[in-house]
Amino acid sequence: MNAAIPRPVKSPPAGTVRPGAVTAVDCLALAAVVAAISSLNVALPGIARATHASQTQLAWIIDAYSLVFASLLLPAGAIGDRYGRRLALITGLSIFGAGSAVAMTAQSANELIGLRAVIGLGAALVMPATLSTITGTFASEQRTRAVSVWAAVAGGAAVLGLLVSGIVLQVWSWPSAFGLNVVLAAAAIAGTLRFVPESADPAAPRLDIGGAILAVLGLVALVYSIIEAAAQGWLSAHAGRPGHRRRDPRWLRLLGTAPPPADDRSPGLHPPRPGRRPGQVPGHLRGERSGGVRSPAAGVDAVGDVPPQPAVVA
Repeated sequence: MNAAIPRPVKSPPAGTVRPGAVTAVDCLALAAVVAAISSLNVALPGIARATHASQTQLAWIIDAYSLVFASLLLPAGAIGDRYGRRLALITGLSIFGAGSAVAMTAQSANELIGLRAVIGLGAALVMPATLSTITGTFASEQRTRAVSVWAAVAGGAAVLGLLVSGIVLQVWSWPSAFGLNVVLAAAAIAGTLRFVPESADPAAPRLDIGGAILAVLGLVALVYSIIEAAAQGWLSAHAGRPGHRRRDPRWLRLLGTAPPPADDRSPGLHPPRPGRRPGQVPGHLRGERSGGVRSPAAGVDAVGDVPPQPAVVA
């Protein structure tokens, strides 16, 4: 059995890394991208008033960031490992900050949706680069402590971002939520240029482009279905034209659960036959004889009440 041969890793020279400063910068960048997931929730009322966004558009403004972030997280991490984690971190922070700065000037809901997707692209480059910088740079005795701090920041940054955004919005309007991203991104870029060394794994496996595309398409289809179901309906493939009769899926008709078409009327709503007064109960429900056979429904009145039977005394 052959022993595993470690792959060559491009690491910084010994003695040139300041673990405390690197951990602080990585956690600042991590906090910025994690806080952006929830920080915009408190700004939704202001965004709705300024852009006249619908409920579905507001949902897309929130989820476009998370969707791109989650879809590209693994491919972006592989790119950082192969071509340089510091480079990926700076690139991601630049995209994150620039997209947030442009979002402060957005005038429509569709602009915000697109810009939130761009910001999510930057976040996908940032988050894996922060963790891989710690694991690829620190010695084993320092790595455990740094990873613990990283995990704590990742867990608490979403709540902290929500609280800080709420405080900021007490003074300024909704663009200030994006302005907070710009400030954090600028500080993290400055710290990365000053303290974070470059590290990479040139022998990392090739990026699985096909798998990445399938993952993105699957997540997009899932999230799109959930968000658009409120407007389109869970069982509707598309919204029909006005006056167009909707066709239900064949499997619903086979199961008998498809709703009746709009122009179908239940039997109780048909017009009365000639010679019958509206609301008159048919003869077979009033117990009339037909052909010498008494109806089993005899004695049942129009509302289905059974007349009381005489008591039998033993």
